[in-house]
Amino acid sequence: MLELNIISSTDMEKRVVRLQFTGKLNYETSLTAREQLHGIIEKLENDVNCVLDVSGLSRIDSTGFGVLIYFVRQAALRNSRSAVVVADPFIADLFHIAKFNQIMPITGSEAEALKSLESGQAFPLAPEQY
Repeated sequence: MLELNIISSTDMEKRVVRLQFTGKLNYETSLTAREQLHGIIEKLENDVNCVLDVSGLSRIDSTGFGVLIYFVRQAALRNSRSAVVVADPFIADLFHIAKFNQIMPITGSEAEALKSLESGQAFPLAPEQY
């Protein structure tokens, strides 16, 4: 049984798409995740901020990070900025080790993510350079 769920919700008033990940984002679930995210990207409007809430993940591996990068790069083509919400300190450390903080904010809450996205903070790398 594949243990991954991605729930997408949109708040067009705030121009935000929220993706809530639960379960495991790893080699076994990466193809399913990529397919789900591709469907979300196809419907993504230009200039919409994306909040990737991975607080519900119990596990992530390098292929899971690759799936997230795929989404962030595709969203950037639509002039959309992304932020990651991570509650687990261990998983947050993995995001920093993988240098996600070079392309987007890594925060502990959705409120922090939205504030960071609204600030227009610049990052050392564009998603396509990562």
